[in-house]
Formats: sequence, structure tokens, C-alpha cells
Amino acid sequence: MHLTPKATFLDNTYNKSEHLRLLSSTFRRHQIIVEQCDNHADSSIVVAALTAADDDAVEVRAEDADVFIMLVHHSSDINHPVFVTTSKSSYTVKKIFDALTERQRRYLLFSHAFIDCDTFFCDHGAR
Repeated sequence: MHLTPKATFLDNTYNKSEHLRLLSSTFRRHQIIVEQCDNHADSSIVVAALTAADDDAVEVRAEDADVFIMLVHHSSDINHPVFVTTSKSSYTVKKIFDALTERQRRYLLFSHAFIDCDTFFCDHGAR
């Protein structure tokens, strides 16, 4: 049996599209909301999560920091808990927001964009 490495498999545009189509249809059959994005997926994920948090708790699974940073930045207005889960841990967005000073909150998006860090860095403090 020949096994193709994940990176090689996903480098093929057709494979990636079919994989996403299969996952999406499986999720939908189990009543999991799926939104496919051509561009600006991070922003779409954040908007969908914040909208869903008006009615119930939300879990967002993301490995990069962009979604997490945007959720923390906008978390002052959420009604229900939002959790960000990575392969290493799970974080309560509101607890992170509450742990920041007003100045840190104000400069959070700018600092993230300025250092251009797209890896999940929060491995300590409030969860």
C-alpha cells in the first residue's frame, strides 16, 4: 500500500478541493455549519463565530494566530463563551481579553500585523 505524505496530497489542487468537499458534506450531514471561503477565510470564520456566539457557546478550531487575535480583539461584545482549540490546547477567548490591559487591547491588532506572526503563540497565562 502506497501512502502519500499529507503535504504532497494537499499540494495538488484537485485533491485539496475534493478533500474539502468530502469534509464539508460529512459535516453538513451531521448538522455542523460549514462556510467555504475563496478569500479572507480568517475574517469569515471570525464573523461566523461571533454571530453564532450571540445564541450559544462556540468552538473555533484554528492553528494560526490570526483567527485567535481577531476573536480576542472583538470579544468584548460576545454573549456566550468562544473557545479556540488548537492541536495543543483550548483557550477561552474572553479570559484572554480580560487578562489584557486596555493599552494591550488597543494595540493588539496592530502589534500582530506589525510582527507578522502567524503561529499560535499563546502557551501560558489565562486559558
